[in-house]
Amino acid sequence: MINQIQIQNQHPNQNTNLYRGFSNNFNDYTYEKDLGKGSFGLVQQFTYNGESYAIKTLDKQRLSLKKGALERINQEVKIHKICRHKNIIALKHVIDTHLNIYLIMEKAEKSLAEYISCQPSKRCTEYRARIWTEEILDALL
Repeated sequence: MINQIQIQNQHPNQNTNLYRGFSNNFNDYTYEKDLGKGSFGLVQQFTYNGESYAIKTLDKQRLSLKKGALERINQEVKIHKICRHKNIIALKHVIDTHLNIYLIMEKAEKSLAEYISCQPSKRCTEYRARIWTEEILDALL
């Protein structure tokens, strides 16, 4: 199974603050609200040390039923550790328990759908789409 020590040792990065200043005890985080749900778990907003984070909770039992799921989670963690960019949500910490894997991530101010629905026209303009495309490409290159 995936675990925090395995992830840290496989992908060392001396210039990252990943895992520093975060508790390994999930009970130290204060639940705020649900943000979304996926096939292996859910994403919720939590507060820790006065900061809000999105925590993706992955159910190990569900992961074990899907071939290659644990490898995909390992890949997700690897990618997050490599991709440090202002336009990419940062992975801050990983907690592994006997039932779940918790990925503690930056929380975006709004989802893309929330942002678009706040626009007067309720649509994404071509200009705004171009800006977002440039930001995505900048993050990927």
